[in-house]
Amino acid sequence: MITRVKRPEWEPVPIEGIVNVEGKVFLDEPEVGVAMLRFGRDATIPEHAGDTDNWVVCVEGRGFTSVDCEQAEIRAGQKVFWPKGVQHCLWTTDSEMTTLMVHALGFQPS
Repeated sequence: MITRVKRPEWEPVPIEGIVNVEGKVFLDEPEVGVAMLRFGRDATIPEHAGDTDNWVVCVEGRGFTSVDCEQAEIRAGQKVFWPKGVQHCLWTTDSEMTTLMVHALGFQPS
């Protein structure tokens, strides 16, 4: 059966505290989710602890991530793992960035 994806077009991410980030949601199922996020300059997803494990893949541009208070730059072609229940965030300053976000229950970093 063919069904429509949740949010196929770029639109602002409707979560309080997120600044200058647009998203497309392709899969939003109980066990797995896939979305693309587009960060403008000075964009942010504030620090929070998620309820699933997440992979963040930087597809274009560059930005910054923090996982459990450890900050690092992330560039196109790199990925970061955000474990369930651990504080993390993602932001840009003077650049733009596009990321692929994949969350699932029981992910393991490779």
